[in-house]
This record gives sequence, C-alpha cells and structure tokens, in this order.
Amino acid sequence: MIYVGIPTVDSLHVKTLGGLIHASNKYPIALLTQTSSNLVHNFNKFWCQILNGSDPVEYFVMLHSDMEVPKFWVDTLVEEL
Repeated sequence: MIYVGIPTVDSLHVKTLGGLIHASNKYPIALLTQTSSNLVHNFNKFWCQILNGSDPVEYFVMLHSDMEVPKFWVDTLVEEL
C-alpha cells in the first residue's frame, strides 16, 4: 500500500485532483487528507495515522494541495527508488 497525504490549509486546487485520480497505474493507493493552517501539524498527523494503522506501508508520499503532477507520478517515484 502506498499512502498519499494531501496537506491543505483550506482547499484543493483543481489541477491537483487529476494527480490524485491518476496517481498510480500499478500500486494500490490510500489517500489521507488533513486540513489545518499549521502544515507541520498536518505532516505529523499523517505520519501518526500511517504508523498506527493496520495495513502494511510500502511508501508514503505527500502531494501538496496546490501542486500539479503528471499521470502516474507515484509509479515514477517508485521506479526511481
């Protein structure tokens, strides 16, 4: 399982949505969202959710809510490792 955390202050940019819909063509994806003006708090909440979860974690990535990424960007990241 690959976890994708989406930290946001208040909204998700429409171009970011495409990156979430087409995050991977090869791996199961679990989306995590956290809304707070304190982004560091969001990052820590994601990490705690993942460590305390019952599913095994292969990878964890964050996609900020104002970023545009190409289709299947998670696949590219994994292949680069």
